[in-house]
Amino acid sequence: MSASQKALLVCGILSSLLYVATDIFAALQYRGYSYAAQGVSELNAVGAPTRPLTLPLFTLDNVLLAAFGVCLWRLAGRNRALRFTGALLVADAVVGQMGLQFFNMDPRVAGRTPRTAMHEMVTGVEVLVILSAIGFGAAALGKPFRLYSIATLLAVLACGGLTFWIVETRSSLLPWIGVTERINIYGYMLWKLTLAVALLRVRDAAIVADPQGVVDDPRSRERALWQGVR
Repeated sequence: MSASQKALLVCGILSSLLYVATDIFAALQYRGYSYAAQGVSELNAVGAPTRPLTLPLFTLDNVLLAAFGVCLWRLAGRNRALRFTGALLVADAVVGQMGLQFFNMDPRVAGRTPRTAMHEMVTGVEVLVILSAIGFGAAALGKPFRLYSIATLLAVLACGGLTFWIVETRSSLLPWIGVTERINIYGYMLWKLTLAVALLRVRDAAIVADPQGVVDDPRSRERALWQGVR
């Protein structure tokens, strides 16, 4: 694998780390903000004091994510699942940036305004893109990553469904919505990071591009694709 390919794969790691670091740091800078009870989007809401901080950092995160997705597309070769995964990660970066730049929500105290409703719609589209990326990613590499991806997909669906239910029913769990949302988001961030690390540990890019044809023996092929990842 070339140095340029490895550098772009590292973008996937940096993207995940930057997102989490920005979320934590911005929450600490926002006086009166509750990490447990408020969502990430509120750090970038209209009039939020942390928006000047989060906007450029989350924008950089989306740039890094797009670079990672392009790298997956270029590495994919005959590996269609990996190609679709790369395309969906680029789509996630684009949709996420649209929500960040043009469809950010109003402050929670304003209620469910048309702007906030539009933000929720864009977020819904992004969630579908993310779920699809994890789904295709599950089929892109070997069995260990497939099982991990399926577990992540189930966790994201469960936490996403719980978060939606809490909001819609105004449940007594509402003071914990920031926690359920972040479990959901951080699970996806960890999945991206794991995917990048797994690919960085594959020595031969040709194995990634054509995992079914490079090595004749299935067990040897699995070992080659997952050198050091187990």
